[in-house]
Amino acid sequence: MPQFVIRAVCFAVALHGVTAWAGATGPSFDCEAVEPESIEVLICADAPLSALDREMARIYKIALSVTEGEAKNYLRDDQSYWLTRREKCLDEQAASDCSTGLYMERVLFLLSESGGANADEDGGITSGPFAYACEDGYAFSITFFRTDPPLAYLREDERSYRMDLVSSGSGAKYDGDEAAFWHKGNEALVSVGGGSETRCTVNQD
Repeated sequence: MPQFVIRAVCFAVALHGVTAWAGATGPSFDCEAVEPESIEVLICADAPLSALDREMARIYKIALSVTEGEAKNYLRDDQSYWLTRREKCLDEQAASDCSTGLYMERVLFLLSESGGANADEDGGITSGPFAYACEDGYAFSITFFRTDPPLAYLREDERSYRMDLVSSGSGAKYDGDEAAFWHKGNEALVSVGGGSETRCTVNQD
């Protein structure tokens, strides 16, 4: 992340007060204690990232509570490694997008490790993942995050796509740089990688 961008974010935090991102609307950590020019500064200044951080921390706590022995040690070591990867997002031009993608993927991993923590339990914001099968044989899963603004994370065999909720006449539509998803009830239209739309149905199993 360019140094002038980091300094600008640090200045915004100092100007408006880090407590603006603390508490229920802030991340899981104390923004007053973050190191200058760290990824935590960016997270404190970004409402969706703060919400994703709270969700990740919530599910990580549940995952730890349901694992034992070597599995718990592995989970702790893996979390430390993930935090190192998160810090490296500062080296990316789009540090916020990099961090958002990492958080979404981490939440999905921890959900699998926690036995599918209830998204609505204790302030959870995650719904899914939901599996879809399409007319042309394409298959994917999608997870929704009740951030502000809401986000969706579409994952296929080899790639994943982040999308934002956009205005729609009916149903709900999410749009991103390389993917679009519209759904109403159990039916959906999806396009990825610049391809044409295909009709899909949520897997009820």
